[in-house]
Amino acid sequence: MALLRVEDLTIDFRTLRGIVHAVKHVGFELDRGEILAIVGETGSGKTTVGLSIIRLLAPNARVVSGRIWFDGRELLELPEEEMRRIRGREISIIFQEPRVSLNPVLTVGEQLMEIPREHMGVSKQEAYQMAREMLRKTGMGDPDRVMRSYPHELSGGMAQRVMIAMALMLRPKLLIADEPTSALDVTVQAQVMELMKQLVREVGSSVIFITHDLALAAEFADRVLVMYLGEVVEQASIYDVFYRPQHRYTRALIQAIPRIGFRGRLKPLEEIDW
Repeated sequence: MALLRVEDLTIDFRTLRGIVHAVKHVGFELDRGEILAIVGETGSGKTTVGLSIIRLLAPNARVVSGRIWFDGRELLELPEEEMRRIRGREISIIFQEPRVSLNPVLTVGEQLMEIPREHMGVSKQEAYQMAREMLRKTGMGDPDRVMRSYPHELSGGMAQRVMIAMALMLRPKLLIADEPTSALDVTVQAQVMELMKQLVREVGSSVIFITHDLALAAEFADRVLVMYLGEVVEQASIYDVFYRPQHRYTRALIQAIPRIGFRGRLKPLEEIDW
């Protein structure tokens, strides 16, 4: 049985200009241990799908229809108290900008230790050791110093490693990674992606990787779901998406990837205009 099943999910937003149909009849499944990339341009609805799974949609959002089954439970019908127990312990999320997600007035250690203390009821000393070990696994050279640091004292790459440590500390069944490296430079981006891939394999989590970067999806994911204007236009394996794309939007996305042509010249990019 699939770990996650999304059925006919439709989400609207109420705005000053009227109703925005952000997600339209989206459906997919995610197996245990599988990494699924949701790709599409800005505004395609991919982040809204991710936030709906963990039930963190904005107040002006409304789930019009659909069901979200996670490990045998229908998430949209659960009381908020039970949903809070699932967040962090069974489903974790990594946001695009770590500095916005971290509390600026608490040390990294305080924020990391809060997770096992809240969900597992362990002592302060046990929580410290768990947080320290998780930071060590993310490649932090001096985890004790990082534990004493405040978010503004960390580089972008270090802050994102902290977010990965927070998300994976309790070995969640599902990790939602929403553009986790878009705020980082290319070198750090590759390091963070490789780290995250190693850790999710070690923990055994399933992953929904939300991105606009098809090249990153190809490196990280097992399967791809392509979204356009709130709808799923294609679902396939990485190989099929790149070598046998069925939908014209998928083909246009692939053609929009920068390529080096004759004599090292950059080939002109294809436009997506329809």
